[in-house]
This record gives sequence, structure tokens and C-alpha cells, in this order.
Amino acid sequence: MYYYECTECGTRYLSTVAQGVCSKCDGVVLNIAVRRE
Repeated sequence: MYYYECTECGTRYLSTVAQGVCSKCDGVVLNIAVRRE
């Protein structure tokens, strides 16, 4: 599965949101399509 490494309120996490809209605050996509099995 592919994930997107994002920041939400200063905290890094992985999201599966394909559009890159992965934050409620300052969401920034750090790495696109991080492969995780």
C-alpha cells in the first residue's frame, strides 16, 4: 500500500489521502507515495 508522509500541527504521520490533503492545520506532504507493506 502507498502512504503519504505528512505533517499535521507539527507532527509527522502517514496518510492514505491520495490528493495530498492530509492535514487539519498546516498539512505539508513531505514524501509522495511511501511504500509500506
